[in-house]
Amino acid sequence: MQLIRAMAAFATASMLCGCSGLLGASAPATYDLQAPPMEKARGTRSVQLMISPPVAVKTIDTEEILVKGANGRVAYYPGVAWGDRLPRLFQARLVESLANSGAFRAVLTNQDRVSGDLSLAIEIRDFQVEAAAGNAEAVVDVYVKLVDERNNAVVTTKRFQARQQAAGQDPGAGIQALNSAFQQVVRDIVSWVSRRSA
Repeated sequence: MQLIRAMAAFATASMLCGCSGLLGASAPATYDLQAPPMEKARGTRSVQLMISPPVAVKTIDTEEILVKGANGRVAYYPGVAWGDRLPRLFQARLVESLANSGAFRAVLTNQDRVSGDLSLAIEIRDFQVEAAAGNAEAVVDVYVKLVDERNNAVVTTKRFQARQQAAGQDPGAGIQALNSAFQQVVRDIVSWVSRRSA
């Protein structure tokens, strides 16, 4: 009986220590992607556009903010994170930008459960800060397919790339550069899709 009591006391103490460790752990500072200001784009305004969830490799499909060294070594900024998995943030801000452009009757996601006339399939190939020889540069590389949902055919494809020099090697400078590169890619995607759907 004494052995059982001792084991129970040990288990309780272990659980309390684990909880205190969790409580003492500091959460990372979270950052968001920012949709760029959009001018009204030319479009048919009769097209419903569906934005599929972007796909990405595991190193990108995360809340952590990717940094690559000169030798291609993968690391992440310590103590900071995106507010959600990067592909989800990318999709949300792209949907926001396309809707703000006014070029479409509606901009949809799979959560809307409404079919679109056209859809965008997005592959995020690069979304990181590349640090080498004392310099840091944000790189965003995205491959996009425009699909006609009415006949299930690919209309056209295009690759969008942007690079932005970071003001420093610290996480804040890297994240600001990533946002700038992301906004350039989003503006280019919105302009391209608007023209193709007009």
